[in-house]
Amino acid sequence: MVNDVSRADLARRAGLGDWPGFDLHSRRPDGTERCIEVKGRAGIGEIGLTGNEWPQACNLRDRYWLYVVFECASAYPRLLRAPDPFAKLLARAKGGVVVDEPAIFENAEA
Repeated sequence: MVNDVSRADLARRAGLGDWPGFDLHSRRPDGTERCIEVKGRAGIGEIGLTGNEWPQACNLRDRYWLYVVFECASAYPRLLRAPDPFAKLLARAKGGVVVDEPAIFENAEA
């Protein structure tokens, strides 16, 4: 089951706090949990994680996944899924945290 938790009211309805730091909360039949932050770019480039999202990636580690859709404005968008972005993706501070696209391509699943 996947719940949209991108807004405070939806997160509360799913039994989470107002701002969980991710957009989707998934529980698989085997009990596996996945906390998914979704980012989209019209083209290809770096993506930003907020000051709430990055700490959650740190706290949740292997349960936190970053899904990035590159070229989402095109006829052929590309979805990449990066597990445990805190451990695997090089980031730099810029208000929130910025992750370069080469790191996503290198460490994510297509």
